[in-house]
Amino acid sequence: MVYISVKQNINLVHEDYYPKGIDHQQMIDKVDNTNTLIGEIQITQKVGAVEIIFPDDFEFSNIMGEVLFYRPSDFNEDLAFKIQLSNDGKQSYSTEGMKKGKWVVQLEWIYGETEYYFEKAIHVE
Repeated sequence: MVYISVKQNINLVHEDYYPKGIDHQQMIDKVDNTNTLIGEIQITQKVGAVEIIFPDDFEFSNIMGEVLFYRPSDFNEDLAFKIQLSNDGKQSYSTEGMKKGKWVVQLEWIYGETEYYFEKAIHVE
């Protein structure tokens, strides 16, 4: 009999998985806040880019937060960006250099004293 051993690095969760679990109720509150918005967050894919559009619920210059492109298969590929919306509430991100496959766009932001969270899975071609 011949045995073959293969070393494979599998990253199933964030490196800081445990601390993220502790903040579970805070995350629920942020999602609940997002669900109370009149408008909806839109995440659309265009050729070579992902565009995020915030609803008119906000004065866009007062939003502070982060966009995370989370790669479920390898957290070492994650990309983080500061939210910097245009006057019409939009921000685009190039997909050039991103590996093909599943990504999860995670938005976490503060407006005034209220915290929000939204995520959507996308597939980069």
